[in-house]
Amino acid sequence: TDHPDLFFSSINIAILYKIAINVCLITMSRLVLHERNRPYMVKVGDQEIHLCACGLSNSKPYCDGSHKRTLDEGSELFVYDEQGRMKVTSFYKKVEGIQLRRIL
Repeated sequence: TDHPDLFFSSINIAILYKIAINVCLITMSRLVLHERNRPYMVKVGDQEIHLCACGLSNSKPYCDGSHKRTLDEGSELFVYDEQGRMKVTSFYKKVEGIQLRRIL
């Protein structure tokens, strides 16, 4: 009854993806650049699924509309956290660390 293909069903893949994302969020200590500020739209049968591409969704891999916070960025670089966003002004280390200016 243990068929190897059953392990890779779409439900199990979604669960494994969610676990991998959660583990990465807990253990990842690097910045990841997301340049897209709108979701990927995937057509599955009659449904249109919106997948997060900005990296800010709380419903990953699905879009929750968080990308709307990034629409005014232009060519500037920002770091997002729970308090809002910070504009990156330099990656060169100073005595006080990486220079970041918080944008309210």
